[in-house]
Amino acid sequence: PEYQQKHNDAMRRLEMLSVLTLERQGTAVLLHPTFRSCLRDALCGRCTAIDAAGGQQVPQQLPSHQQMTLEAARHWQDVLLYILDDTFRIEKPRGVSTDQLMSIQGMLADAGLVQRNKRTGHEITADGRRYLLKSTNEQVWILLQEYIRKQAAGEALASTLSFLMQLSFRRVWQPYSMAQLTDKEQQIAAHMAQLGLVHTSVQNGATYFCVTPLAATLCGSSSSSAAATAANGSGGAHTDESAFIIVETNFRVRDGG
Repeated sequence: PEYQQKHNDAMRRLEMLSVLTLERQGTAVLLHPTFRSCLRDALCGRCTAIDAAGGQQVPQQLPSHQQMTLEAARHWQDVLLYILDDTFRIEKPRGVSTDQLMSIQGMLADAGLVQRNKRTGHEITADGRRYLLKSTNEQVWILLQEYIRKQAAGEALASTLSFLMQLSFRRVWQPYSMAQLTDKEQQIAAHMAQLGLVHTSVQNGATYFCVTPLAATLCGSSSSSAAATAANGSGGAHTDESAFIIVETNFRVRDGG
């Protein structure tokens, strides 16, 4: 009975997310038509091949993997620092227009990690302090769940889920042209670039995006330590360890620089 209840809860949640459609008698489970269509397009390589360049002209002068790793890690670390300090300036990803950006503060507030104050800034909540003590995988998944929850049901939600699923079987650091994406997918890619799950760059006037190691650890069987390694920009790349933030188990936060 306990596992049956968990199964039923999971099925209801997937139905609410427009991933599944349950027949009235409950005897059959089908993929939601919109989600099925988006998934078929993704698996069939509608977006210029998932695991290869797909015949597109691959740029030759993109930043090195080491540089892209550090840049993506910095975007993720910026989000964590912004939780602690509402005056911290989050850098805009390359090739992303201002109108494509999402409100990081809004996402953090909706997730209950910060609370807006009268100064139009915010302050960290108790949940936010607990959040900083979680593993990197848990931290990213919490924000992704909030991101998915804010999407409207129907095609917008299906496109979001489809794009996020693609992160699991796209090659890390394989460049893909943003022009090959729909307007909605380009917006999602820009949002993921803000979180460090996607790296964007511009070459000869064209914008390209790559899946980062941090995104790869979420969808695979990698350990939490692998996610942490991707999040801090290590893993073969040199990182500046001269400054760091220490969050103690009693939620005291202090600068270790």
